[in-house]
Amino acid sequence: MTNLARPASPRPPALLPAVRGLRVPRCVAPVPAGAGRGCRTGTEPGRAEARAARAGPWSRRVRPGARRSFISSTAIGSRIRSSTQIGLAGRGGRRVLGVLGLRSCCPTLRGRARAGRQCAAASASVHTAMARIEHGCYAPFGGLGTFGGRRTAGKFNALRYRITLEDEMDAKRTALSHRRRSRGDKDLMLVRHMVWLERAEREAKELALLQVKERAEREAAERERQAIHCLPEELMLSIFSLLELEELARSVVPVCSRWRRLGRDESLWAGATLRYDPTAESADDFIRALLTAPALGTLEYITDGAPTREDVAKALTKCCQRVTTLRMLPGPPENVLWIVLDRLAEHLRHLELFVTDLSVLACIGGMDNLLSLTLHGEISFVTDKLSRLGSGCAQLTELDLGGLRFNDIYRLDLLIADVVLGHTETLTVLKLPPSMTSAIVMDAVADCRKLKVLAIWITPHITSSVLTASLQRLGQLESLTWRNYDAWLDKAELAHFILQSQRFPQLKEFRLLDCIDMDDGLALALAHRAHGLARLSLHRSELSARGLAEIMQRAHELTSLDLYKNASVAEEHLEMVASHLHKLRLLDVRGCCALRTLGEDVWEALRASLPDLDIRFD
Repeated sequence: MTNLARPASPRPPALLPAVRGLRVPRCVAPVPAGAGRGCRTGTEPGRAEARAARAGPWSRRVRPGARRSFISSTAIGSRIRSSTQIGLAGRGGRRVLGVLGLRSCCPTLRGRARAGRQCAAASASVHTAMARIEHGCYAPFGGLGTFGGRRTAGKFNALRYRITLEDEMDAKRTALSHRRRSRGDKDLMLVRHMVWLERAEREAKELALLQVKERAEREAAERERQAIHCLPEELMLSIFSLLELEELARSVVPVCSRWRRLGRDESLWAGATLRYDPTAESADDFIRALLTAPALGTLEYITDGAPTREDVAKALTKCCQRVTTLRMLPGPPENVLWIVLDRLAEHLRHLELFVTDLSVLACIGGMDNLLSLTLHGEISFVTDKLSRLGSGCAQLTELDLGGLRFNDIYRLDLLIADVVLGHTETLTVLKLPPSMTSAIVMDAVADCRKLKVLAIWITPHITSSVLTASLQRLGQLESLTWRNYDAWLDKAELAHFILQSQRFPQLKEFRLLDCIDMDDGLALALAHRAHGLARLSLHRSELSARGLAEIMQRAHELTSLDLYKNASVAEEHLEMVASHLHKLRLLDVRGCCALRTLGEDVWEALRASLPDLDIRFD
């Protein structure tokens, strides 16, 4: 058969060894023969080979006038031995690699003729491969393609393989080094190649640095975790004690089993205070801390009039089994309050409630271990339920009823006296409600021989002689608070009582509250009694300048002086403080109008003379 294509001139001898030197491994997957037969120089091999593969080896015919290049069998035999590996990248973003498998040339004429026919069929593929290498068309790495193809000639069947690129960088540099192009195009391709290499190297370095950084962070975190776990439990407990209870329950307990065990240690919760204000805090954090707390010591539940959520009420009723101090101002609804108090009855020690009905006292009366009780609120109707408090709470030592306001005072003094008489052997602190300082109540108070703190109200129902006779029986009294009720004050009676109070040798604190328009006689009596006192409070009690000076000159043992809203306090009194009250540690002069115009130098001089003094001023 006559070949219409013009034979091409043989390749230069220097090129074929270079082509043979390309080390491109062969894949095991064979390619159908004739898939790339008749490829022309400069054409895209991917589509031509795909069409040839679909059509079969005999469907593609050589068109008249089609150009086909040959190389002689001698050149093939001398330059290409058992196999020639050619690597190239075709246009359109695909790398085309081919393998031409050739048997060794037969030394006989027949063998040479057969080899010639074989090479004639394959010369176009060889020429196309070499031309594409010279042309410099290449695509990004990672592509996969096929190249080559010829018809079967005699018994010498051509073996073709699909090639995958293993060392892309090497193959690319080798292909670039063997291109025969103009100087300008070759330099441009080399520049592009070097730019790509630099970018690849830079990205590789960045990736390596990122991996090193991540590994260092993981190692540092692991070392830190191991270092924390190596700390002794006593040190970890001291660290956890600095956290708020909500933070302890949210961030410490869920970490691990060891932290959970340490976070629930009783030493962290026994003296802790958990506060809940629905207007400013999250109920979820409160419930989480409440459920986590194994031995919560103090619970403050301040609703501020907001309704109690159902989940908060359930948490209160389920998880307050070991609370010893409970404050509810104002408290939850009565049904929740009753359930909480019933569950806490066995181990509750301190209770402070806001009540509007004395019926809750029936539940409080059954708390045999209760030590202190503080009640606030406004009671509309007084019933006999108040007397139940007197028959219960056998260990009660502190009773504060000063926050109660009664709209109905019928028989109230009898009920208060009954409560006091029920705890005469245990009470050490007693604060009576307003208008309840009567002879009946004071007779009951006089029987509390262990009483150390007493707060009463000045009322027209009691005289100084009755009060003095009752208090003389309190040999252990250390603190006395006398508050003026309803702006009523008998100055003569008060001065007589103050002078008689010298009979109380254990008295260290005297608080005279809301006593307005005190004359010099009352101030002089107070100055005589001030000797030996450690704490004196004249809160909202106006004294004359002379009376105040007398007190400061005689009260050398004072450590605390309260002159809140006393208009007679002036600069000279501050000088007396510095010269006479050397043991003073607290001075409250808030609301004193005459001191608001003083300069900072006056206060600095006072601090210099008494460096440990805590001054409270506007």
